Amino acid sequence: RGKDYYFDYYNSEKRIARYRFNNFTSGLSFLTSMSNCAATGFQVQFQQTELSPNIIPQAWSEEDVDKSYFNIAFLVEVDSYDNAYFATKGADLYFEAKRLDVLTDSKPGDSFYRIFLNYSTATPLSKKVAMQTSFLTGYTDGTDCPRDQMFHLGGYHNYDNYMFSFIGLDFM
Repeated sequence: RGKDYYFDYYNSEKRIARYRFNNFTSGLSFLTSMSNCAATGFQVQFQQTELSPNIIPQAWSEEDVDKSYFNIAFLVEVDSYDNAYFATKGADLYFEAKRLDVLTDSKPGDSFYRIFLNYSTATPLSKKVAMQTSFLTGYTDGTDCPRDQMFHLGGYHNYDNYMFSFIGLDFM
């Protein structure tokens, strides 16, 4: 079981709902290193996601989301940073194309696709100062992408590759 996260829904500045989010993913990765800084391969994953209301208005008819997925992903990663923790030059590219098959739902067997790209660079500005820039983008295709699998913005950590951290904005 993964860690529980909570996020709120607001109407103007009034909180109208709170949800509990939990995601557990396990899998197997097959990667090949093309050099010291580049790898490509694929992953096979099982994912269990729970999204349940903690505080919710009676007018809403939201139900708990408790879904399982079987995922297959192709990925490429290139990392030319000069230091893993305090990079002053170089770049990092992570690309992932994933197919997600719904295992549990009213319509099991539904599938959708997600593409994700994260590109970051470090540029030296002086001997002791560097600037890091990042570009994140993603696209989900499918008839009905479940709410728990949509891209989300907020929080201070990188939880998963469809949740973009943004300090100053609440998680999800």
